[in-house]
Amino acid sequence: MEIGKIDVPISESNREFRRWGEELSFFNSIKGKLWEDEAYRDKFVAIRDKKVIDSDLDDFKLVKRINKKYPSEVVLIAKVEMGMRVAKIPSPRIVL
Repeated sequence: MEIGKIDVPISESNREFRRWGEELSFFNSIKGKLWEDEAYRDKFVAIRDKKVIDSDLDDFKLVKRINKKYPSEVVLIAKVEMGMRVAKIPSPRIVL
């Protein structure tokens, strides 16, 4: 036993969350290259084990296929698009 070291078991959900983060980092690192490829531009891609395993214009169809092939695996689904997405949310106005 080492002083100052605590062994904390990693729960399955923490492990999955970490893998999801790794897949997201991978996606962000290759996003520009995917954008340059007409096969992926403006499509949703599925990433597993740092590899693009499938893509589709329809995210629901892609998710359905991925859930069938990898029912209990961590698979990131992300859209290949450039720039940031901006959500416009109207704010309440006070009328006097």
